Amino acid sequence: MDKSIDSIFNSLSKLEAYLAKQKPAELKRCLRLCFLGMMSSSYLDAKLDKSKILAMMLAKTLSPALPELFADSVAELSRRTKERKVVDALSTLNDNWPDELFNPKFALAEAFKPLLPLFPQMDELLQTVDKLDDVKRDNLLSNGQNESDTIHILKVCVWLLALQPHLQHEINISRALELALLHDFVEARSGDFSLSAQIADAGLKLEKKRKELEAIMYYRVSLPAPFNNTVFHAYEEYEERETPESKLIWALDKLDANWQANQYHDGDVRYWADCPNGEVYYRLALEYKPQIAALEEPILTKLEKDIVAISKANIAKCGIKVK
Repeated sequence: MDKSIDSIFNSLSKLEAYLAKQKPAELKRCLRLCFLGMMSSSYLDAKLDKSKILAMMLAKTLSPALPELFADSVAELSRRTKERKVVDALSTLNDNWPDELFNPKFALAEAFKPLLPLFPQMDELLQTVDKLDDVKRDNLLSNGQNESDTIHILKVCVWLLALQPHLQHEINISRALELALLHDFVEARSGDFSLSAQIADAGLKLEKKRKELEAIMYYRVSLPAPFNNTVFHAYEEYEERETPESKLIWALDKLDANWQANQYHDGDVRYWADCPNGEVYYRLALEYKPQIAALEEPILTKLEKDIVAISKANIAKCGIKVK
C-alpha cells in the first residue's frame, strides 16, 4: 500500500504544479467542457459510458501532467467510438460557443434540438462555471496564489480517478464524477466562507447555508431542464451524505484541502495564521475525521494518516505551538 500512497502523492504533486502554471482560461475551458458533458447526457444515447466521456474531457487538459493516469482516456480519444465523437463534438462547441450550436452540420445538432430554445440558460450555465475561478480558497498553491474552486474541483476529480482502483467497496464512478464536479458548484453564485471564519462566527455558517440554498433554488429555476434537477439532486445528495458516492467525494474534498494546505513553499504553513481565525487550522490539521474512518477504505485511512503526519511535521518545522 505504501507504494500506492507514494504514487498518489507523486501524481497530486505533479498535477498541482501543472495547474498552478496554467492560465485560468485553459482551466475554465476544461471545466466548461465537463459541464457540457453532464448537461448533454440527458439528450444522448443512454448506453453511452458517461464516466468514459468525462474522463476523456479531463484528459484533454490534464493528461500532459499525468500521462499514466490518463493513458486509457488518451487512447480512447484516438478510437472511433460514440463516446469519442461526443467528446469531439462538445469540444468543438465549447471552443466555438455559441456559434457552433447553430451550425446545421454540428455533430450533435439533433440531440441538442430540445435545448435550442433554452440557449440563454445554457449560456448562463457556462458563465456560471467560469465564475468558479473567482472563488478563492484559504489554501495557497505552491506558487503562492490562492487556490480557486476551479482548481480544487479538477483536483478532486483526479483524486477520484487515482483512488478508484484501490477502493475495496464498489461505487458508481459516473455518479461520483458528477458529484466531484458539482460539489462546490453553488459557490459560483453564493461565494464561500472559510471554515476558520465559520468556526469563529456561527452566524457565518448560517449565512453560508442560506446563500447556498438561495443559489441552488435559483439554479433549479434558471438552468435548462433536466440538468437543473441534476444539479439540485446532486446538491441534496452531497449535503445529506447518505450514498457511498457522496460520502467518498466528501472525504476526498477534505483530504485534498488538507493536502493542498501544505504545498506552499516546501511546507511553510505559517500563512494559515493570516486567515480569519486561522490559528484553528493548526488544530484541525492534526485531527482525524470519523467520517473517513467510517468508509472502511484502507487507502483513505492511510492517506489521512500520512497527510496529518505531513501537517504535524510542517507545523513543528515552522516552530508553531498548537493550542
